[in-house]
Amino acid sequence: MSISPTSRSRRPAGTPTGGQFAPEVHAEPEVALGRARPLGPVPSSDPRVQAGEVLDAVEYDGVVFHRRRGGVYGEWPYAMRFQFDRPLTNDERSLVAGAIGYAYRATVAGEPMGWPEVDSPYSLVISADTTKTRRDDLGIALEEFEDRLPEIIEEGSPIRTTNRAGEGTKGTRLVEGVGPIGVEVYYDSVFMDPQVPPETPTHVTDDGGRQPLSHPRSMMTSDELG
Repeated sequence: MSISPTSRSRRPAGTPTGGQFAPEVHAEPEVALGRARPLGPVPSSDPRVQAGEVLDAVEYDGVVFHRRRGGVYGEWPYAMRFQFDRPLTNDERSLVAGAIGYAYRATVAGEPMGWPEVDSPYSLVISADTTKTRRDDLGIALEEFEDRLPEIIEEGSPIRTTNRAGEGTKGTRLVEGVGPIGVEVYYDSVFMDPQVPPETPTHVTDDGGRQPLSHPRSMMTSDELG
């Protein structure tokens, strides 16, 4: 997988420099599948990764992916990693990849994502050049992507209300869902907000800033976001 780790700064004006990558990793409370441990990057071949343990930083094919959590969010990613709370079958991997691609097109509105690569029974890595987004603010676009992703993976794309896609397509979906499943999102380019403790998740406000959430979002599911 050829992924450029180069990133461009998009820090809000006046925000102190925190570095492209978090110098430390922290655990969020009550993480599904057990608590994430404060470890440095762990190779995807590690037994813990292969067993589905949630870790803050995972290295795959020479690229380090950092888990999206409070105070740590995507900067200018060139690739993403998606970890689920159960192993995926081959058919589910195809459906999940289609759902991720659909959510990406609907929110980030960039070039198509790459082919998924399997780094564990629980996870996928997909290249995505977010610098090609057509959105004015990538931070807001990624927030929308994270918010919509669990529901689209679980239920699929919206049901078609017409036959514009072809005869008999009304009432069908472009992408089918896989049912209830939790997901963690990882980015290869992240920014750590020095003003927000990593234990405190944030959301994008109407004016484009970030504000702490009252409850953490880990292993997001569509029920939690509903």
